[in-house]
Amino acid sequence: MDCKKINNLLIDFVDKQLDAEQTKLVQTHLEKCKSCRQEVEELAVVMTEINKTPENKPSAKLRANFMQMIEEEKSKSQTIEAQPLQDNRISNYVHKVRFMNPMYQVAAGFAILIAGMLMGLIINKDSGVDNTQLMALQNEVSYMKQVVMLSKLEQNSPSSRIQAVNYIDEISTPDPQVIDALIETMNTDDNANVRLAATTALSRFSEDQKVREALISSLSIQEDPMVQITLINIMISLHETKAKPFIEQIAENENTNISAKTIAQKGLEILI
Repeated sequence: MDCKKINNLLIDFVDKQLDAEQTKLVQTHLEKCKSCRQEVEELAVVMTEINKTPENKPSAKLRANFMQMIEEEKSKSQTIEAQPLQDNRISNYVHKVRFMNPMYQVAAGFAILIAGMLMGLIINKDSGVDNTQLMALQNEVSYMKQVVMLSKLEQNSPSSRIQAVNYIDEISTPDPQVIDALIETMNTDDNANVRLAATTALSRFSEDQKVREALISSLSIQEDPMVQITLINIMISLHETKAKPFIEQIAENENTNISAKTIAQKGLEILI
């Protein structure tokens, strides 16, 4: 396996999240590749430092710098109305992050964590920060999460892609590009667990007509029984009668898993 493919596995390798076969594959490659060994050493240092970082109260200087950042955001917000990301910033940054060294992706995730902790600290204190300032900061943190999410969805590791999907739980109003990426992941990812995670994540936004239509049409694509059952249960909870023809196909298909077939038949009875 070449370095580019191995590179996508290194974070999970250092974090001991790979299965035995993948671990052996990486170990074999590292025996022959000096640059990848160095990469692993650097990643190990970064993750060790992150794990041993004490949860101390930020210093007065750090707080002052953070307040300055908020003032800068406030200045921006006076000329740019706070709104969902509709420009090309996500696309441009994803293009950059896509080719990032994994070490920088870890750092990006760590930056999001720190920003969230500091924001919580400020909210819980009489800091003089108004709602406009906080909204600007929250938009920036949400933006960072969406950039990292879209980048990690392209990782080779299924666990990284599932982790990316789970970022949606922290994003109240995802950008349309994020929704599109989740729909594509639900329908085309080669790992059933990743497709299942994307399906569950999208169900949070089922009031959105585009998402609802995507969930309905995905019934005709999915073959994994757990994904089929999840989709059928979503349609039942929504009482979505448009899904009946697709559920009937699952119920009548002789190749359908018996558990999925049973759920499909019960679903049809409910959706009458």
